[in-house]
Amino acid sequence: MRDGITYFGYNGAKDTKNNEGEINENEKEDNSLDYLLPIKRCNNPGRFFKIQYLKKFNEYILKDLNKGIGTFIKIQDSMYLRNKSIINIGDVYLVIIFCDKGENINNINKNDIYGFNCDLKIKVYNDNEKEYFYEKEKEKDIKIGRVNFANDIELNDKLASKVNCVIRYNNIKGWIIKDGSDSILKNGEIMRNFSKNGTWISVNDNIQITDKMIFKSNFNIFKCDFLQV
Repeated sequence: MRDGITYFGYNGAKDTKNNEGEINENEKEDNSLDYLLPIKRCNNPGRFFKIQYLKKFNEYILKDLNKGIGTFIKIQDSMYLRNKSIINIGDVYLVIIFCDKGENINNINKNDIYGFNCDLKIKVYNDNEKEYFYEKEKEKDIKIGRVNFANDIELNDKLASKVNCVIRYNNIKGWIIKDGSDSILKNGEIMRNFSKNGTWISVNDNIQITDKMIFKSNFNIFKCDFLQV
C-alpha cells in the first residue's frame, strides 16, 4: 500500500499467486492488482474492490469497483438503508427502492439518502422475482426470513434463519435494517437473536472500515482487525 491504495481482484490467470494469495511481482504491473483473490472461475475478472488509507483522517475506506458479484458488508447490528442497496441472504438478493406511492424516486435529496419521507419497495430475486410495497406511515416491522415462520417476506432458502432480519421506518432519519430479531423473555428482558449466516448489504459508496468489520467479495470473506503499533 505504498500509494495508500490496495486493489483486490482476479485476473483470470493461473499459477500467478504465492502461498499467501499475493500475486508475483512480475504479474502486478500487468494486472494492476495488489492482491489476487483465490477464485476458481470468474466471467468478469478485474479489480473487485479497493482499500484506501486516508492519512488526513487516519482511517481506511472500502470501495466496491463494480466487478464480479459485488462487495457486501455483514450487518453486525443495524444499518440505515440507501436507495438501490442490495441485501444478500443465502442465495437470495433483495433490492431496496425508495418510492412515493409506488412510483420510483430517481433523484434522492442529499438530506434524504436513507429514505426519510419515502415509501419502500423491495424486489426479491431467487427462483422467481417478487415485489413488495410498504408505506412509511404504517411504521410496522417488516420481518424477512425462512418460509412458514410468519414472515412478511418469506425466503425459500435453507441458509435463511427463521427471522433473518427486520426492516423498519425511523421517523428521524429513514429506513433501517437490523440483523436477526428481538424476543421478550418472561422477566421482561429483551433478548437479541442474531441470524445464523448473516445479513449482508452491498457497498454502494465509500465505507469507513471499523474494527471487527466483516465483508465478502466473490465468496471470499474478510475480517478487519485494527492492530496497535
